[in-house]
Amino acid sequence: MRIRTVEPGDLGEIAEVLRGSFRIYNCMDIDGDYLEKLFRTDDTVSLDSTFVVEEDGRIVSITMIVEREIRTVLGWIPFAGIANVATHPKYRGRGYASKLLSYIEDYYKDKGYPIIGLLAGYGEPAHRIYRRRGFYDISYYRERILVLEDIVNTASMLKKRGETSSHEPVIVPITSASIDTLSKLYNDDIASRYYGVFKRSSRRWKGILETGQYATWFLGNHGVGWLYDYGGRKAYSLVYPIKESILSRCRDPSAAYILEIAADNRHYPLVLADTLEKLYNMGIKTIYYRPPPDKEHLVEKNRLVIPDETLMAKPCNQERFRSLIEEKYNKKVVIEKHDTYYAIQYRFGTIKFTPDSLLRIMLGVTGAFEEYFNGKIRVQGNYRILLEEFSSVLSYRPHYIVLTDKW
Repeated sequence: MRIRTVEPGDLGEIAEVLRGSFRIYNCMDIDGDYLEKLFRTDDTVSLDSTFVVEEDGRIVSITMIVEREIRTVLGWIPFAGIANVATHPKYRGRGYASKLLSYIEDYYKDKGYPIIGLLAGYGEPAHRIYRRRGFYDISYYRERILVLEDIVNTASMLKKRGETSSHEPVIVPITSASIDTLSKLYNDDIASRYYGVFKRSSRRWKGILETGQYATWFLGNHGVGWLYDYGGRKAYSLVYPIKESILSRCRDPSAAYILEIAADNRHYPLVLADTLEKLYNMGIKTIYYRPPPDKEHLVEKNRLVIPDETLMAKPCNQERFRSLIEEKYNKKVVIEKHDTYYAIQYRFGTIKFTPDSLLRIMLGVTGAFEEYFNGKIRVQGNYRILLEEFSSVLSYRPHYIVLTDKW
């Protein structure tokens, strides 16, 4: 058995493993050209961050790491995202994927990545496997679904709810010439507001617009969206119509996803309303939308779909994670009892956090001390003073839904 990174000549063989492992990739009939295009347009993935197990002269298992920077309470920090763990059907049950994951965790520990994580379907076999590997459930996605009458009624409600602009908006389709404007809006209205979002480069934006490749491994034909100008205050909406994507072979082509909206609070309802109407006029019958938590109220009366996609994470390099916390709080942090607790030492006592509670706080997906009474957070000393001191540097506006909303 040999573990190595990917070479250009491997892409066809990797596509074969993926088709044999995931129904959707088989339906999409991906091939080496598909993967080559992905690596060319997405700067968060590369041949050097895609790992394979080679046995009997062939590739039998694959895992890809999406290397990104994520916004946290600690600032922008490296995040190693695990994606597409797959083993050829003829070679399953031999532990290849497990050995590959262990190799990757050690690899990114040596690179100094403080956090490693992934998205997994809650309760599915993969989810249970990652739990056994020490990954914690941090948060989950919650999706709203709008169908025909919902689209019309919701758009009407949003127009009434949004503040009337003194300027009639100028609306133009997003093109590759919009990259600089999109980057600024993303940084100002999303990346600067929410924890749990990722940095996005100009190359990444170009890939989204030219290929529709918003989520890693899924390519469309082109990005769809609109730029709004309300007398100098700009906004955008980015959508993913299935009918314009290779996914139309596998999923309902009359459906669409609203991927994100960047707008200030005043114009956000108006942009969302206009986007719903545009999709409706395109013949879209079903719209899926994942609003950030502080915008959930805008569509709270629509049908709720919880796809059970859970963000899982764990410290990758314990010492690097600890040093970032020490730098943020200017306090000594001690890792106790076989990594069971992170203890922050103050003048008036000590606060102890389990790794999952601390990760949730650092990623901004939960209130600092909601888990205090069930043992996730322990305070030794004057707890009022300690909790106030710890919370003084926190400012929460999560991008993900708080996990305790569900469990």
